[in-house]
This record gives sequence, C-alpha cells and structure tokens, in this order.
Amino acid sequence: RGGSLSRVARMSNDEEARYVADKIFHILDQHELSRRTPKVLLLGVSYKANSKDARNSPAFAIESVLRPQVWVQFHDPYIADFNSVDQWWEAADGCDAIVFLQAHAPYLSPPWKALRDRMASLIALDATARICPPPHPWTFWQIGEEYG
Repeated sequence: RGGSLSRVARMSNDEEARYVADKIFHILDQHELSRRTPKVLLLGVSYKANSKDARNSPAFAIESVLRPQVWVQFHDPYIADFNSVDQWWEAADGCDAIVFLQAHAPYLSPPWKALRDRMASLIALDATARICPPPHPWTFWQIGEEYG
C-alpha cells in the first residue's frame, strides 16, 4: 500500500508541474513570445524552501514539459550546480520570464530594478505566493491570479 500512496503523491506533483508549465506557456503566448524560443529562468530547484535537497523537485518536471519550445535555465542559491553567479538576479540576463518555484530567503524581496535592467521582457510568475510583487510595468502572476 505504501507504494500506491507515493504513486498518488507523484501524480499530483506531476499534475502541479504541468499546471505551472501550462501557465508559463499561456503567459508567453499572451506576450507573443512563443513565436521564437523564449528564455525562462526557473528559480528554486530544491524540493523545499531554503534547502539543498533537490530530490523530487518539481523544477525538473516543469523543465521537461517546457522543452523544446522554451529555453530553460535554473538557479538555486543552495545548490552549487545551479548557482554560478554572485547575485541570483545575474542569472536572469536576457530572460523573457522568471519563475519563482521556491520561496528561498534570497528570492522573497527581488531587486526588481536590477532584474528589469537585465531581462528581455518583464514577466514574473510566483508559484510560491510569497514573493514581494514588482512595481509597474511588470507583468506578475501568482498561481491563480494576475497582477500588473
């Protein structure tokens, strides 16, 4: 029986990943960015906030749905393989959208001006419902609602 419970949990994790990926596709389509290969930064690879454990992370399932239509890159301040920049927002260079998958402490109050200066488009999706919203002219989505 324990196996069936973990299978149900994985199914809902997969469904959640598909929901987030579909929301990303929808936002990119609304901004007519899907005509080319848009660049999206997924923020937070770990399974839980402020953790370095990436086992069962939804980030990889989201990436598999997005590719090959979207160029995906990752950042996570707690996992060395996904932290190649001094400041996390440097990873957003040239990105069309950023997606907060974990409410890591460094992500909670993003430096929106620094991000604006680096990104190709001003689109952010918050899948955590804990990120401080950006000022105008950003398009900011939290799961279930839109701001901006």
